[in-house]
Amino acid sequence: MKIRKALHIIIIAVAVVAIGACKGSKKFEIDGQLLNMDQGTIYVYSNDGLIPNIDTININGGRFEYSRAIQRNGTLILVFPNFSEIPIFAEPGEDVDLKGNAQQLNDLTVNGTKDNELMTKFRIGNFEQSPEKEKKNAELFIKEHPESAVANWLLYKYYIKIAEPNQNATLKLAKQIKSAQPENVYINDLVEKLEKLCKGKTSGKLQFSATDVNGNTISTETLKGKKAIIYTAATWDYNNDLDRNIKQYLNDSEFDFIAVRISLDASSKQEAKSLEYSNYDGKLKIICQEKLFNSPILKTLCFGALGDNIVIDANGNIKKRNITSSEVEKTMK
Repeated sequence: MKIRKALHIIIIAVAVVAIGACKGSKKFEIDGQLLNMDQGTIYVYSNDGLIPNIDTININGGRFEYSRAIQRNGTLILVFPNFSEIPIFAEPGEDVDLKGNAQQLNDLTVNGTKDNELMTKFRIGNFEQSPEKEKKNAELFIKEHPESAVANWLLYKYYIKIAEPNQNATLKLAKQIKSAQPENVYINDLVEKLEKLCKGKTSGKLQFSATDVNGNTISTETLKGKKAIIYTAATWDYNNDLDRNIKQYLNDSEFDFIAVRISLDASSKQEAKSLEYSNYDGKLKIICQEKLFNSPILKTLCFGALGDNIVIDANGNIKKRNITSSEVEKTMK
């Protein structure tokens, strides 16, 4: 199943802890009931590292159950067959009820915890509002409820997961959340990475070196002689047009460039397998350090999230940083 839509620049950056059914974990459960969807599959991922991989939920007779052992509070994102994403705020030992119409997910209700009920109220209250009004309401919510997990999600959705983010405005709101959630590791990490990203090198010679999934060294020197784009992506990111467009033009004879994909997966196996069956003729390199947002190369390149990218010329000089998916064709030709 191919699930892609626009996502650019920054996704919430976190210090990730792999979660399993280990000592100290408690189950979080979702009991779901949907009209107009007798059968189907919902994908589940986390933008704050609560779970390290993708889960699937099977819907039968319009009902589903989901249970996951977790050790801390965090956000689970449900991806529905129509590509809509609904956040669920998970807490160890808690359970929530999800009810709604699969054809009108904006009216969907999630009850059982304060944050989920706050999100339900926000979602329904913004139904059919203009994008500008939605974003303004998100800003107001963040300022009024910076202590809420909902504020973290709204920052991600309206300030990070957009085509042309204002990094300084995003950083300002993130700092407000940090003040209200001083022990939140993932928010602290986000602020740190946003600060570095705002100061990221935008010109001059790029210097980096890392090992790809095939054991080869990839560096400024090995890329010398061709234009290249270095960017972050992940197999669990269902919404990355940048990655898709880059791969499309790699196979176009009118383009001659190298793409270095920095994978934020927890395992390099799937990335290595995808290369094995690809036909990019060595033009796509994949680096996966298996540490997600804590991958050392992110700090080297001043990357903070999915979609971050740097374009360098044949001599390794930085030409552009953080182009959008629509700019790939013009920039890499």
